[in-house]
Amino acid sequence: MSGRPPTLRHILVSALAALVVGLGAVSLVFGFSPNFGVRALQALAVFAGALGFPRRHGRVTSFAGTIGRHALYGGFRAFGAFGPDNHLVGFSYGYTSVPGRWWRETIAGPLSVAQRASWLTDAFELAELHVHPSAQGLRLGSQLHDLIMHGLPHQTALLSVMHRNARARQLYASRGWQMLIMDMRFPTEPGTPFSLMGLVLANGR
Repeated sequence: MSGRPPTLRHILVSALAALVVGLGAVSLVFGFSPNFGVRALQALAVFAGALGFPRRHGRVTSFAGTIGRHALYGGFRAFGAFGPDNHLVGFSYGYTSVPGRWWRETIAGPLSVAQRASWLTDAFELAELHVHPSAQGLRLGSQLHDLIMHGLPHQTALLSVMHRNARARQLYASRGWQMLIMDMRFPTEPGTPFSLMGLVLANGR
């Protein structure tokens, strides 16, 4: 490989073999994609559809750069769900939490000293988990969650989820995530309430 920094495609291509899961009449493949140059556009469509944003919304257009930046973080891992036509219909990704990054410093503010020590010392950040509306209702979100969380070496995991996304909050609660802050506001979206949730992983028990 050249001296250029690795792209998301380069990182994802060095992945474990895909796991094929049959769901009734729909067959989906879970795993890393070796074609994320193409998948990035599909990921934007999934992101927009899942959150109800127009394709040209600022949150959607900026997400392309966000994915590329996050892919370079330590501990990065990602999974995708692909339909029979090899089209991306859902994905999840996250990375190791480290001090100094914007999201971590923002959510650390409202936490107590004890909570910071408990939740931030050795944490994995579940940054994104989305399923396109056309593929919802097939338990893809649950499987994408379980795949990405399986075998993590961290003690805890953290995520933030929009209040209005009741389906996602229900999924996380069913997987043992705890509510840390009910009404979390980010300076980039002060009018949008989020929930901050935490999960104690096997290494933290």
